[in-house]
Amino acid sequence: MSAPMAGAGRGSVRSREISLSEADSAPEFARGRQAVAVSPPKGGGGGGGGGSRLQKRAPSLAFATAGWDEAPEGWDVPNKTVISQAAALSPKRTHDMSPLAGLFFDAIVVPAGGTREDGLPHVWVQERLMTAAALYRAHRMHGKAVKIICAGGGTYHKPNYHNEAGFSVHESTSCAEFLVDQGIDNRDIFKEWSSYDTIANAWFVRREHTDAMGAARLVVITSKFHMPRTKAIFEWVYSLTPRFVDYDLTFFPVRDVGFDDDDVLEKRTKREAASLLALLKTREGITTLSEFHAWFYVEHKAYAVAAQKVERTVEGEVLKSY
Repeated sequence: MSAPMAGAGRGSVRSREISLSEADSAPEFARGRQAVAVSPPKGGGGGGGGGSRLQKRAPSLAFATAGWDEAPEGWDVPNKTVISQAAALSPKRTHDMSPLAGLFFDAIVVPAGGTREDGLPHVWVQERLMTAAALYRAHRMHGKAVKIICAGGGTYHKPNYHNEAGFSVHESTSCAEFLVDQGIDNRDIFKEWSSYDTIANAWFVRREHTDAMGAARLVVITSKFHMPRTKAIFEWVYSLTPRFVDYDLTFFPVRDVGFDDDDVLEKRTKREAASLLALLKTREGITTLSEFHAWFYVEHKAYAVAAQKVERTVEGEVLKSY
């Protein structure tokens, strides 16, 4: 763990990042922890009948949690452990929570990362959510309370998904629905839907949730391609003074999965790197909540009145990553 960040005001901030194995093939059942590799039957699972929008539109997914029922016939699951209905990820997935063994948090923060045309989270967002769900279950198994905060209203790069009634569905709503469909207690899921980029994710999660909750121990789960900028943003926003909570931030990157074209991921990664450099310049001299507030609502493209004309700022293949 790093030393507390500098800055006047009550409360301190500590930060650390934990690595996740990038192995393509899954290990054995994570030494008894909540992780397992799965391969769905060819042609997918799922089916008709009742169920939520998630269950109706996506095949079944095998996901491990020790002590549940065996996998159904036709699923390749090591040790024939547990399954639960959720959205489909790519074959041979694994959710290895061993790097987080022994760590407990007050809240798990999951930034949204876009939705598909059917309103479901992109596969790389599902990866974040599945990892959050596994960590949530690990807390429950140890008798620890924890909340999951889904962050994201949408993106200013493209319109939100609209439901059958014509209403805009916030990305955090889609993420929350995904978690509920996995059996996560809806009372333990909080939404943040005012944000339209990662800077706003951090700002609104802090101001709407963690400051008010007094949730000091936070783990932020996002994709590997998204993590460097996310970490820099959350460290910045959570160091703004005055601080009222002694924050301890942990950053847990998950694998970049679900991109049909490697070129899309490469372009998005390069865009993230350029955005990080711009961010490092932007945050210079902004060290207090009031300074950030003034910058955010006067200069930020998504929140300043002077910049509120809707324009598409991302074009081409990289738009598929939003």
